[in-house]
Amino acid sequence: MEAEASPARRLFEIRTGLSHEDLLEIEQIQREIWGPDDVVPVPHLRAVEHAGGLVAAAFRGERVVGFSYGFLAAPHGRGMAGAGLHSHMVAVRSEGRGLGVGQSLKWHQRDWCLRRGIGWISWTFDPLQARNARLNLEYLGALAYDYLVDFYGPMSGPLGGGQSSDRLMALWQLGSARVKRQLARADVGAAEGEASLAGDAGLPAADDTWAVRPDRPGHDAEPLIGVVAPEVPEVRVAVPRDVTRLLVEDPELARRWRSAVGVTLTRLLEAGYVVAGFRDGAYVVKRDLTEWEAKDNKL
Repeated sequence: MEAEASPARRLFEIRTGLSHEDLLEIEQIQREIWGPDDVVPVPHLRAVEHAGGLVAAAFRGERVVGFSYGFLAAPHGRGMAGAGLHSHMVAVRSEGRGLGVGQSLKWHQRDWCLRRGIGWISWTFDPLQARNARLNLEYLGALAYDYLVDFYGPMSGPLGGGQSSDRLMALWQLGSARVKRQLARADVGAAEGEASLAGDAGLPAADDTWAVRPDRPGHDAEPLIGVVAPEVPEVRVAVPRDVTRLLVEDPELARRWRSAVGVTLTRLLEAGYVVAGFRDGAYVVKRDLTEWEAKDNKL
């Protein structure tokens, strides 16, 4: 069994080589977060691990509070070359949130891959979930080149709401300067960092180019789609402040946001743009990463 103490003052540790009872706990975490209909069962987890994939768990004492699950992958999107890992699930129980568990599980995946000569990790995430977008793009340094429409089919549960399962596909180039910078800046044990992930769009700045923006502050804001000239180097695409709340209180508004964001990001990505960041409640979409990376390297 591999074990890795977290840098978060040893509040938890991450282990692989899990027992049958540990895998049963991972099944239960899936039910707690996604509901009873979307569970990868223990035999499948064990088979993937045995065949060379990754199943890891975060422990507080002997209690499993989070896990990651990924399998080996061939290139299946833009920017990929050679073998990679597709990270299908990373999840943290409510009792483990605010401790840096989710970020630690991702950095553990990176270390695991680099030890095996694997250079990239991919995963999908709901483009309307601001917290996940900020973690993936700002804290970890992933990029997104591909928008996948209704990728899993309609999904039930509190995070799916029975709506279309559109996804952005994150690509994490593990040895890139961008990711190494984020690793150097990371304080995965700081509760303050995880608590601030969600962000708040508010009203857009007048000098930004907005392809999608909220028409007003607040949870009930409507999405407004703007016209973007082809030569614009940077575009902002806002998302709702709290889509999980909308799925309960106003599912039709959630659908309008999903349609506006999906149509817009699909059009931009097909035109050669890259989703490169998430700030103040909106995606930062770039036409050319070269100049932006050079500037960011100096920060």
